[in-house]
Amino acid sequence: MPMTVAKSAANEIAKDWLTMAFAGLGISTAPHQFFGGLFLSCAVASLIARRRNDPRKLWSVIATAAIAATIAAIYGAGNDSAMFPPQIAMTIAGTASGVIVNIIVKILDRGDERAGELADRFIDSKFPKGD
Repeated sequence: MPMTVAKSAANEIAKDWLTMAFAGLGISTAPHQFFGGLFLSCAVASLIARRRNDPRKLWSVIATAAIAATIAAIYGAGNDSAMFPPQIAMTIAGTASGVIVNIIVKILDRGDERAGELADRFIDSKFPKGD
């Protein structure tokens, strides 16, 4: 019996700590809703990253999905008139961030491919060859 009371007290402290941390971030959703949305956001973003078969994108996509989902939870905290649960907004934000990371990586890859040509043009424009 004393062990049950101790577990209950520890559970209450953990709940209060988590709720306080969420309140500090400005998230007013229940912890199970937040973590559900965070999981869905990271799962969908990882599916997008794995479809591209580029392992270097995976962790960056998951990290940006988590950040975007948290921002969506913070933004949606004061919106009581939402037509859908916060998990959907968090999943949409995570999916969008995954797509945006893919676009940024493609742009950087193209820049890397043309870096030599761009550097030559820059040097030629600033330091013309002497005849």
